[in-house]
Amino acid sequence: MSNCLYRSRTITAYEAQVVTSQPTDMQKASRLMQIVIKKGQSACSSFLTCLGICDPVLYENVTGFQ
Repeated sequence: MSNCLYRSRTITAYEAQVVTSQPTDMQKASRLMQIVIKKGQSACSSFLTCLGICDPVLYENVTGFQ
């Protein structure tokens, strides 16, 4: 997920490294969400786009869209 956001220039290489360095998946997800939310609506939209690519089932559960 962080790789997709990095490739779309939503997060920096440093921010992606910070996310991947977290010890647990829950901490990685939490840190990624903190970074994305802090960046605003455009970053949140990119997050949802990447979520749809990386995990379509979770995307559908979160958004209600297929």
